[in-house]
Amino acid sequence: MSVSTSPRTPHSRTSSPRYVTGVVGVLAALATSTIAASPVAAQSTEPTSFACDPGFYQVISGQLSSLDPGNGSYNQIGPNSSNYNAVGYRIADGLLYGIRNTELLRIDAAGTVSVVTTLPFPGGSYTGDFADDGLLHVSRGGRDWHAIDVETGQATAMPAISGNHGIADIANVHGVFYGVSSAGSLIRIDPQAQTVVNVGKVSGLPATSMSYGAAWSSAGGNLYIGRNSGEIYQVTGYSGATPTATQVATAPGTNSNDGASCSLAAAPAGIVDVDGPEPETEPSTPEAQAAADAHTEREQTSYAFPSSGMADGPSCATGVDEDRPPRLAVNAQAVSSPTVVYASGPNPDLNDFDVLSGLWSTGSGSLEQTHSCGYDYTALLRSEPLDHYLWEATLHGVNGVNQSGLIVNQSSPLTRSGATMIDLAAGGSILRWGSYDDRGYYQMIGSRAVDGAAAGLHLTVEVHNTTVSVRIDDEVVAEFSTKNGGGLVGLVSSKSAAEFTNVQLTALPQGGNA
Repeated sequence: MSVSTSPRTPHSRTSSPRYVTGVVGVLAALATSTIAASPVAAQSTEPTSFACDPGFYQVISGQLSSLDPGNGSYNQIGPNSSNYNAVGYRIADGLLYGIRNTELLRIDAAGTVSVVTTLPFPGGSYTGDFADDGLLHVSRGGRDWHAIDVETGQATAMPAISGNHGIADIANVHGVFYGVSSAGSLIRIDPQAQTVVNVGKVSGLPATSMSYGAAWSSAGGNLYIGRNSGEIYQVTGYSGATPTATQVATAPGTNSNDGASCSLAAAPAGIVDVDGPEPETEPSTPEAQAAADAHTEREQTSYAFPSSGMADGPSCATGVDEDRPPRLAVNAQAVSSPTVVYASGPNPDLNDFDVLSGLWSTGSGSLEQTHSCGYDYTALLRSEPLDHYLWEATLHGVNGVNQSGLIVNQSSPLTRSGATMIDLAAGGSILRWGSYDDRGYYQMIGSRAVDGAAAGLHLTVEVHNTTVSVRIDDEVVAEFSTKNGGGLVGLVSSKSAAEFTNVQLTALPQGGNA
């Protein structure tokens, strides 16, 4: 198996085999009841529709905005209004709909808010999105669930899926609603089957301040959530029993907020698809299938990231000096005793890595990178970030040249800013170590001569937050401190085809040694 991508691009693949389906635990379906609303108010002006384009919309204390991931900010749309919530994007007309107390609202692309009708059930809904049937589903965190026909104002109670689920927002991903509760658990709600499943804790989320007021979905069946303190996460494995959150952007903190997006559009520019372009779940409508196909084709053929952000730039291309995104926050995991997180074994699987650049494949007991024309070909291990760990591999040069190494303390696949690299240079005769500053520029810390690098050497990097120790075989060759601690790990080679064997990541307890 081999994968070739342009730099800084997550590995294109189908859903990871770790995503296990078949979670059991649903609520028994109950009878629904339909309630007539007050007459729908006539609209005096023709609203301006939102195009089904990449965009994560968010109403924040009554101000409609769109997320700008590249700048980590919001762009305001229209005037500030009295606070409303439970917002969803209706594909049929390209408009947003939401709830203010007992009022059903319509919001157009100019940010103009209009009252559609008064709803015949208790007010205060703050959780909402449209289902595949075109009805707006709203609730108060899961309680008092209703499905609303926004054209007629008819509201249907949904007692089978009502409950105190603790979800501040939901997103429709291929016909199923998902939200993350205030306990950090993923809630899966199927409005057609009338079932609710509390999947359990989402790994990768912080243990405190667990308020997730916004949720979005995008083409290809991707699920995103926004933490009120400003972090934006993609949730992968949502269809199985082990959902995982990966931070993909940062935005200003919010309080009263709710999210909406066109689920047939790609995510906004600057947000990558961390598990590859193949959809995790099967599309539920022809439109969703077409959007998924277009997303897969687009992502597999046109990753538009200009460089890896490390050293001399992109694969086989002229280096470009340009600032890289800042380092993202790291939510490191802890262990009480040394724990092997990953070992390559006799049959390594490339699906365990995000290929950011280069041509990578697997051999008998090895991971191989076969391009030799550029710099910093990188495969990032898909694991939980750690503060205390041991990252090691035996480095082999192909055809006698060995300029390979290890990456530590990288915050995410999005950026190398703040990461540290320990690698071989000068044909394998020098071991060097250095970090990337806040704008992604490499700063060498130190180096030393080594012998026999081409024939292979075992490199071990022990990390305790910002303290790093490097060993070749059993000899300590470097000890230094870094500005940033904790994160992800990876393999790297430059101007050299390289082979990595005996690759292993071991989580260590705080203050503990290997």
